[in-house]
Amino acid sequence: MRESLLQIQDEVPFNNFTGLLRGAGIGFPSELGGDCVVQARQLVDKLREKGMRASYLEAVDKKHIAVVASRGEELFYLDPLLYQDEPSSLTAAFKKGVASVVRARPMVNSLPSKVTVAGMSSQAFDVSAASLWRDVGFYSSFWGSRFSLGKKLDELPAVYREPTAVPPSTFLLRVLNGKGEVLEIRRAAYAKERFSVGRMEGIRYAETSAEELSDNHEAEAIVLEIARLIGVEASVILDKMAEATRVCMKRQAMRTEGVR
Repeated sequence: MRESLLQIQDEVPFNNFTGLLRGAGIGFPSELGGDCVVQARQLVDKLREKGMRASYLEAVDKKHIAVVASRGEELFYLDPLLYQDEPSSLTAAFKKGVASVVRARPMVNSLPSKVTVAGMSSQAFDVSAASLWRDVGFYSSFWGSRFSLGKKLDELPAVYREPTAVPPSTFLLRVLNGKGEVLEIRRAAYAKERFSVGRMEGIRYAETSAEELSDNHEAEAIVLEIARLIGVEASVILDKMAEATRVCMKRQAMRTEGVR
C-alpha cells in the first residue's frame, strides 16, 4: 500500500489545468500528470491490481477526492496530493482522543511536514497538512478538509470525469525532487508578463505568465529541474499552461458577450 502511494506521488505530478485542456480538445503529454481525481484514479487502479480493497472518498465540500483502502481489519486514508510518507490509519483516528499523524513532504530545515487525521464522529473525520512555518520552529496548517466514510465511492461519478467548470485563478504544476522538496510552476491567468520566484510552506516555485524562459536564472532553474524530473521539455510545459490560459480567456470573453 505504501509503495503504491509513494509511486503515484513520484510519478504522477499534480496539476490543475490539463482537465481544462482535455475539455477543449487540446492534447498534452501524459507526463504532466493531473489533478486529485487523476491521482486518485491511478492509485485506486494500482491498489486493486494488487488485490487490495480501495475506494474513492469525496470531501464533504465536494472540492477534493482522496482514497481509502483496507488491510485486514484496518482502514487507511491515502492522499497523493499531501505527499504522505505512509498511509494514515483511519482505524486509529476513530479511537477516542487519538489522532493519526504521519510524516509528509516537503521537508523544511530537514524537518518533515505532517498530515493529521482526526475522527470527529462515527463517520466524519478531518484531515490537515502542516509544515514548518518560515523557519521559526513551529508548524502551521496550510491545507484542510473534512470527509465522511458515508461518501465512499466504488467508481467516480461522471461529474469528476468532466473538465473543471470554474477554472482556478492560478494554474499549478507540482512535483517532488529527490531531496524531499516540492517544486512548482505557477501561472496566473490574468497577470502581466513576469518571471519571479518564491517559497511558501516549503514549496519552492517559479511564477510566470510568459511563454518562454526569461533571464531570471533562479526561476529558470526551477522550471528546468521540473522539466528534467518529468521528462518534458520546459517549452512544452510553459506552452500548455499558456494554452490553458487562452482557454480561460476565451471562456471569459464568451460569458461577457453573453451578458451584453
